[in-house]
Amino acid sequence: LREGAAGTREAALGLVENMALSDDSRMALLEAGAAEAAVWALGPGNGANLQRAAARALINMASQDRCKVRITEAGAVPPLVELLNSEDDSLVEAAARALQNLSLLDSNRAIIARA
Repeated sequence: LREGAAGTREAALGLVENMALSDDSRMALLEAGAAEAAVWALGPGNGANLQRAAARALINMASQDRCKVRITEAGAVPPLVELLNSEDDSLVEAAARALQNLSLLDSNRAIIARA
C-alpha cells in the first residue's frame, strides 16, 4: 500500500475496507499489516482520497475489541484526530467514525482524549 500510483493504493485500501466486513478476514488483515499501512496512509503527505480510504478501512477493521487494540497500538489515533481538522467534510466524517468505533473500547477513550 505504500508504493504505486495513488489510485492503486486507494483501490487496495478499498479492498481492505470490504474484506474487513468479514469476521474471518479482520484478524488476517491485521496480521498482514493492514492497520500499519492504513495509519501510514492517514499521514499528511498523502492526498485526501487516500486518507479517506484508510479511515474507511479502519472503520471496518475496528469492529472487534481485539482489532481496536491492534489499530490503536499501530498509532491510528493521532492522525485520525488530526484529520478532524480537515476542510474535506467526507474525510472528517470518515475519521470521526473510525474514532467512534475505536472509542467503544474503554481503554481507548483515554488515548483518544489525550490525542
